[in-house]
Amino acid sequence: MKKTLKTVTKAAGNIVEKPSQEIGQGFTDIFYMIFHRIHRNANSKRLLDDAYHRYLQELLTHIERIPDAHLKDPDLQKVANALVDSKFCVEKEEIRKMFVNLISAAMDDQLEELVHPSFSTILKQMDTLDARNLKLFSGRQNYPIVHYQISYRNHSETMVKNVFLENPDCQDIFQQSRSVSCLENLGLVKVYEDTYFFEKNEDNYKKYYETEFFRTECRKREDGQGEGSCVVYETYVEITPVGADLLRACLERE
Repeated sequence: MKKTLKTVTKAAGNIVEKPSQEIGQGFTDIFYMIFHRIHRNANSKRLLDDAYHRYLQELLTHIERIPDAHLKDPDLQKVANALVDSKFCVEKEEIRKMFVNLISAAMDDQLEELVHPSFSTILKQMDTLDARNLKLFSGRQNYPIVHYQISYRNHSETMVKNVFLENPDCQDIFQQSRSVSCLENLGLVKVYEDTYFFEKNEDNYKKYYETEFFRTECRKREDGQGEGSCVVYETYVEITPVGADLLRACLERE
């Protein structure tokens, strides 16, 4: 099987031609069936660029790493669905690599149980920032998060929800608010409304009081008569069991 994989890897330079040899459990046939149709219907060369060549090569390389004793026939519900869902994500390196790891995990009997058929549908709805934020949870279970609010005597008004500043590569509070909200909507993280189970200290939230938005825009909204005041509602975000399993299936393995 490893010899066949290497033969197909060499043939991967032109993914629009069906490989001349089988790959064992039919992986390349599935790949060809899905991606050949994209090429046939494409009106531009974009779908023949390096991203697709690279994708197949990365997939085959990861599959080759699986010991023969643990290499299994691809589960069509998991592998074929993942290939279909990845069709228009391959130019996004962060997402493409997560698909590569997901598909190879589905063909490894040591990891296959981690892979749920819904994972590929989740991945195709994520953007690069979502993926990078989710990966932060591979090192810890939860992080501080806040909502910016204006508090009045009888009610409060939320200015920005899910302000997340734990990713040093993106400190835009609006992009991060959307990203965390999307991750929560996908069932990968949960934003709690209290901190009862979160070990708090002042340093956790200090930076949230120092953002440009809080120091300027939020202050502008305060009632001039002192009836309204800016509030940083401190809480936390935690990875869910679904998010934890998806991470284990989709992160690079040594």
